[in-house]
Amino acid sequence: MEFSKKNKIEYTTFTTWVKKYETGLLKSVPNDSKRSRIRLGPYEQVGEHLVEYINLRKKLYSQDKCGLDWEFLKLKAKSLGDLILCKEEAAMFKASDGFIQKTLRRHDIIGVALHGEGNELTEEQLEEEIRPFRVKIGEIIEKYDIPIDRIFTADQFALFYMKLPNRIFCNREERRTIRGVKQMKDKNRLSGMICYSVSGFKVDIAIVGKAARPQCWDLCDNKPPLPYTNQANGWYDSARNRWWFYKVFIPQYKKKFGELHGLLITDNKGTEGVHLPDVPHFMHIETLPAGHTTCHQAADQGPLWHCCE
Repeated sequence: MEFSKKNKIEYTTFTTWVKKYETGLLKSVPNDSKRSRIRLGPYEQVGEHLVEYINLRKKLYSQDKCGLDWEFLKLKAKSLGDLILCKEEAAMFKASDGFIQKTLRRHDIIGVALHGEGNELTEEQLEEEIRPFRVKIGEIIEKYDIPIDRIFTADQFALFYMKLPNRIFCNREERRTIRGVKQMKDKNRLSGMICYSVSGFKVDIAIVGKAARPQCWDLCDNKPPLPYTNQANGWYDSARNRWWFYKVFIPQYKKKFGELHGLLITDNKGTEGVHLPDVPHFMHIETLPAGHTTCHQAADQGPLWHCCE
């Protein structure tokens, strides 16, 4: 009686809750710092199996990159209902939007729009795999007495130079009538290689385009302001990686530091993935473990921003 008065709950309602709780028809679970009540329905077992599937798919996402959408969740819930429920209950079970919403809300699960890349490994896995790499890098630095001025990182990026912004501001009444254009998704691109040292020394950005001689060179007296080469798709392939290493990086490094020992750290898709014959004796190339670039390589966390600083 005192509890119901203190919390402003009708006594009959409170006693009903107590009876249902004692018979197992009502239970309470922690949700953050609050306690929430969950009414057990006839299809709760289907919801529990659906949550197990969602958690499994989340774990497998880092391997197969296959996400989940709302309609697929409804189809999965319906198939689980056909397997778990009796014929009469399965025939009545509709796997409605409301059922999916309540199941997700009950287990504190939200949908997330996927963007970007990375985070394929847990923090424990990242630390376990990066530890031997750090030891190896430390041994090289100590053996050859390499200061931070001569420790470089390099990574590639794509520039979709003809792509238009896909956002505009308008009145609410005009929202449904305004449409975009195909150029918002234009795929014409240039590729670039960005490279700089820990202390901030920047190697010139090396560009790979499709044209053997871009018309924009007419604006600079046929003298490109940055190192340039061409490839059919405008990508960095093995030949362009070798071109960058021997024709761009090494000459600029020697001009600045001579033949003092240096260290170049790249990802597992760049220069180190290509056979580089006759690497200068003073240059040491090391590869980050797969899946670590977005966490441990600054050049993979906004390369254009680093160049413009």
